[in-house]
Amino acid sequence: MRASGFVLFELILVLGLLVIIIGLAMVNLSFLNRHLVATETEKLYATCLYMQRCAMVSGQEQQLAFDTQAQTYMYGVTRESLPVGVSFGFIPGVKGPPSSPSTPIHAAVTFTGSKISFYPNGLIQAGTVYLVDDKKQCMYALSCPVSQVSYVRRYHYANGWESCAQSS
Repeated sequence: MRASGFVLFELILVLGLLVIIIGLAMVNLSFLNRHLVATETEKLYATCLYMQRCAMVSGQEQQLAFDTQAQTYMYGVTRESLPVGVSFGFIPGVKGPPSSPSTPIHAAVTFTGSKISFYPNGLIQAGTVYLVDDKKQCMYALSCPVSQVSYVRRYHYANGWESCAQSS
């Protein structure tokens, strides 16, 4: 009788440990998804800075085109695909644009024609592009406001929009 009670206790202990391990693994996967979206946002930010400078140096308008169906973006002859687990999209019910969220987001890319135009005078077409993880739990945005001096802003959504560190 005592031996069977001990086995039951061991079984409960092992199951409890498995639940804890699985819980920790889920938290780590969530962190990895968030990191993957953040990294892709930084890569897209760097591409925007590069395109802005190319337009200024060449004296010709440059474009960065988005294909939300294929989950790719293209500039010049270069086509970049978003990594598995990251897509152009948004969390339903979230309001945008990030700088002054007032209306629900309806499109993953708000730039006219799903293209960002970079002009020789340094100006960048206004709009926003949103990136999410595959479970739509983590969202980032790149936004270019309407202004006399163009720059790209990075945002992260966590129960509200937060600006990411700015660097040039």
